[in-house]
Amino acid sequence: MADAKTALKEWMMQFIKSRDAFFRKIAEISNHGDELLVKYKDGREQRVLTIIDFSKASSALEGCGQDTHVAIATLSNRKNKDALAAQWKSLASYPFLTLYFVNPYSSGEKKWALMPHVHQKVCDNTHLMQGFLSLSEMVEDITEGQLAAKG
Repeated sequence: MADAKTALKEWMMQFIKSRDAFFRKIAEISNHGDELLVKYKDGREQRVLTIIDFSKASSALEGCGQDTHVAIATLSNRKNKDALAAQWKSLASYPFLTLYFVNPYSSGEKKWALMPHVHQKVCDNTHLMQGFLSLSEMVEDITEGQLAAKG
């Protein structure tokens, strides 16, 4: 049985590969501890961080520059949605940040995603949590313990 972080990282690796199946833009995906590094044929790179406790997302991004292409994969659950709202202003300052809230075992959609920098420009920030709940309604919540037990 894999721990939750490993299971999440493995799911993201498969998701990234399947998303690239048609366009074949990825040159290499390498595993670096808690993160994946995706190298594209055009020279661009994207860091993919796996963070189970999303309240640590802002601190995980501290080493990233504003021009860094980075994705964060986390579990889709209420605690992480609350942490997203609490860190919203900080996260929205990264132009190339994509967030994935994942439940590999959801009976419906397996993930929901957003780019805070873009979302900040086009959405009403007075109803952030309502928007997050709408985005996530097709993905069932999952806890770290539940994922570890299934992984």
